[in-house]
Amino acid sequence: MSGGYRTDPVTLNDVSGILRGAAAEINGGTEPPTPVAGAVTGAIVGVMAHLASQMNLFSGKLQGAADAVATGRGAYERAEQEAESTLPKPGPRPS
Repeated sequence: MSGGYRTDPVTLNDVSGILRGAAAEINGGTEPPTPVAGAVTGAIVGVMAHLASQMNLFSGKLQGAADAVATGRGAYERAEQEAESTLPKPGPRPS
């Protein structure tokens, strides 16, 4: 077959699962203890809070990507089923 496209729904399902797993791992971590760093403790706590916030946003993006892959898999499967049921089958044509 030349041209066109091809994908494996199982692979798409796996990719979605990997992304969901990564998002869960990011959110599943424990909060680190408050640092004791003398005069710069406040600054370090601020940086850590910002990092935690950014990781939470990143986790949400990973979840969104997982949802998009799962949605794409479903759309691909529906399109394949539709094409299979509506396109002419190869072989001799009726006379």
